[in-house]
Amino acid sequence: MKKSKWEGSFETTHLPPNAYDDVHLVRSLYIQVQDTPNPLSLKFLPGQAILDHPRTYEFSSATSAKDSPLAMELFMIDGVKSVFFGEDFITVTKKDEETDWGLLRPEIFSTIANFIESGKPVIREGGAPVHDDTAITEDDDDTVAMIKELLDSRVRPMVQEDGGDVTYMGFEDGVVKLKLKVCG
Repeated sequence: MKKSKWEGSFETTHLPPNAYDDVHLVRSLYIQVQDTPNPLSLKFLPGQAILDHPRTYEFSSATSAKDSPLAMELFMIDGVKSVFFGEDFITVTKKDEETDWGLLRPEIFSTIANFIESGKPVIREGGAPVHDDTAITEDDDDTVAMIKELLDSRVRPMVQEDGGDVTYMGFEDGVVKLKLKVCG
């Protein structure tokens, strides 16, 4: 009969009852990953809101991320080109095709999970400006108000599903002007 390499005697250590007093249970965090139309970008969904408002933030460098501790941490991962935040998702774009998602993904997972568990805000108070492009103002006529409402309720959520965003730029001579942000 073949002997298992695990056979043998083992010594058991008994810890005093208060040995676990400094152990803190951390809620498990499940982060879903979705492909985007851009193969250089992945969308990370932590299953909870990361922002306290339905706006987006885009960072193309560590310098531009100075108001976001999470974005700064993500830029410390070799191979990250840009970071995009939506209310409940994070889209990360890698630098090039040669950068392996298999190596990058675990580091991104870990960074996001640790950051969310820390409880720190994704955007510093008074940090990166919130763009209220679709906030309805008293100067908006009924048509512009309806356009802004449709952008917020229908268009923006669809574009954000793919990790991007849309910004209202104006309405002139029957033409709606938008700025489309896509990942990558």
